[in-house]
Amino acid sequence: KTIIRGCNIHNAQQCGIQVTNHAAAIIENNEIHHNRFSGIEIRNSARPHLQGNTIYENVQNGVYVHSAGEGTIENNKIFENRFNGINAEGSVMISRNVIYRNVKRGVFHAATTVVHDNNHVYNNILGDIAPKR
Repeated sequence: KTIIRGCNIHNAQQCGIQVTNHAAAIIENNEIHHNRFSGIEIRNSARPHLQGNTIYENVQNGVYVHSAGEGTIENNKIFENRFNGINAEGSVMISRNVIYRNVKRGVFHAATTVVHDNNHVYNNILGDIAPKR
């Protein structure tokens, strides 16, 4: 299992962190910001655990869970990303996060299973929590 802890990840030409191919990474207590795509991208049956990260000012989403991605996103501070704080197309548990001032939505999802538990989501320009139609 890969552990990414206590890092400052910024100014990547694509996403800050990409978790893919069934990986079960632990990503915790990092500062992830100013990346050209999303701060963190989860795809291809990956199922990481994101905890205690500060994710902000990425050109796209703070966290992008692609349709085949899964995982747990908890106790993170996600703000001021140019798209959504979290874009969830895969099955994901979102709990105890603070998500605010993203240019589009706090949480935008199309997944069949997205569980929201005790998040503080506010002041996102196009809405706080919105399912795709």
